[in-house]
This record gives sequence, C-alpha cells and structure tokens, in this order.
Amino acid sequence: MSTIHVEPILGRGWAIGANQTALEQFFRSIRADAYYVVFRVYADSFAIFPHLCSIAAKEGLEFGWDPLTENERLTAGAGAAAPPPQ
Repeated sequence: MSTIHVEPILGRGWAIGANQTALEQFFRSIRADAYYVVFRVYADSFAIFPHLCSIAAKEGLEFGWDPLTENERLTAGAGAAAPPPQ
C-alpha cells in the first residue's frame, strides 16, 4: 500500500448534524474491540467535534484526537505517520 495525501475541500465536508444516522451506522461497523479511533481535527471543525465525540461514545468506541494546523496535510497508507499517543 502506498502513501496517499488527503486534503480537505472547502465546503465539501460531511455535515455531521445532517448525516447523523449514517455516521452512527458507520461507527457501528467499526469493531470497538479491535480498533482505537483517532479523529484528526482542523480548527474549522472544533465547534462540531464534541458532537462527533458524543456519537462515537454512544456507539461504544474508544477514541482520541489530534488537532491539525491549517496547512497540515493528512496522510494515509503504509508511509503515514502514526497518530500521537493519547
């Protein structure tokens, strides 16, 4: 698996309030006994982040977060850095 860079697109994010049912279903699909979820959060999403946390907790997930600066890029794949310890 190669490393990919993920960049947010302004105005194309997922409106959590409008998609709560889909988000709950997605969280239910994650095996809580096998995964620890890390939310990587940009400053423009801080206001909605507590709501996201409450949904994740309701679904039984353990989670942490990693705040991102405006210019920081997300990476995924084999070459991506692991999130910091929580």
